[in-house]
Amino acid sequence: MSKAHAVLAFYPILYEMGFLSIEEIRNFYTNGTLLVGHPMLPEKGFEFSGGSLGHGVSQGIGCALAARLKKHKFRTYVLVGDGECQEGSIWESAMLAGHLKLNNLTVIIDNNRLQYDGKCEDLLINSNAIAESWKSFGWEVDIINGHSIKELIDVFDTKSMNSDCPHLVIANTIKGNGISFMENQSEWHHGPLSQSQFEIARNEIERFYEK
Repeated sequence: MSKAHAVLAFYPILYEMGFLSIEEIRNFYTNGTLLVGHPMLPEKGFEFSGGSLGHGVSQGIGCALAARLKKHKFRTYVLVGDGECQEGSIWESAMLAGHLKLNNLTVIIDNNRLQYDGKCEDLLINSNAIAESWKSFGWEVDIINGHSIKELIDVFDTKSMNSDCPHLVIANTIKGNGISFMENQSEWHHGPLSQSQFEIARNEIERFYEK
């Protein structure tokens, strides 16, 4: 998880797998908690710290290359934010993975076009140019609806290690999708909810996924 600030979606998975207790989940982001805003606990199921953005692709290259050398048949997946793609280390890693033809590596870019301090394209990165740039580095590129579970499953299931290149999935998304007061609002990249906002958000999410 290179996009480390998305860790809250990962903590419940670790709970279901037995790495975390319900008490630890309930204490997320409180004083003295182990569950902070960026992953950093190898004993709790995180192999890499995500305290500083931009390093996940290079870490993924290490995993994929080790698998190739040891003849292990698993695929490495790395989740990256589009704003995070402003980091130079992302581009260095993209070029290296293409050069090494790491066909057991998949990078997913959460392309919501917003970051903590505004629109990505206003600050540095133009998300429309990412696909062509990575293709030029030797990647196979797919662009999908990141909110469609079917499209995600299909794009992962159809990717074969018989290819001779790494795989980039650009998942077009809407920040705050399904919550009316959050959608496409960069200020909700990182912000606390009041109790009333929490109730509204929960109800809207439940209705959204009942459709």
